[in-house]
Amino acid sequence: MVPEKDFKGRRLFGLIVGSSTAFIYIFIIVFFDYIKAIEGNLYIDFDINTITAGDYTIEFDMPPESHAYFIDHYFNPHSPMSEIAQFKLYVQTELEARLSSMADLGLDDPHQGEPKVDLGEKKKIVIAQITFAYFND
Repeated sequence: MVPEKDFKGRRLFGLIVGSSTAFIYIFIIVFFDYIKAIEGNLYIDFDINTITAGDYTIEFDMPPESHAYFIDHYFNPHSPMSEIAQFKLYVQTELEARLSSMADLGLDDPHQGEPKVDLGEKKKIVIAQITFAYFND
């Protein structure tokens, strides 16, 4: 038989080892969660401080009627440009005209430190790139 003193010592040692293991487990879980939160914030900070093409990208859906209207009114089958190139040029010209006709609301200040642009002034808007993506059923 094991002496009672030795048995109590083993129980205490087992309690210390089990408690330490639980404490280390909880500490590691909380630490990894903390690191995950910090990295998420650093990623957002990096994204805000870095200018990418996505910052100037607009996605919008076009109904099929838009293309049908283009075919009926603007498409030139005798042009050396393909149909999609003509449609792209039509969309670009139409968007530039509509956006340029809108008044400046003063939401951004590109002239930091310089005199501000008069509100309501119209600026020429130029679109750099148009890309079409098709939804195929």
